Amino acid sequence: QTHKISGRASYQLSARTSFNAFLTYAQDKNDEMNLYQYDRDLLTPGLNLWTAPTDNFLFTLGWTYNKVTSNANMCIPIFDG
Repeated sequence: QTHKISGRASYQLSARTSFNAFLTYAQDKNDEMNLYQYDRDLLTPGLNLWTAPTDNFLFTLGWTYNKVTSNANMCIPIFDG
């Protein structure tokens, strides 16, 4: 069983600058397995700023936070490459 809510907003500050924000919340639970009670909450907010001060230069700045709360036993893989 999964519930997910997400929203996005954008605001154009000028012809060469825009600001974007987003937020996602999801909640997962198992419902019929009856072997292991699984719960997970996911919260992901973020902000982005885009600007192009000249025709030959653009700049993007972004921030995203990801918080996961779960009671599941897991192994986090480590990738190198």
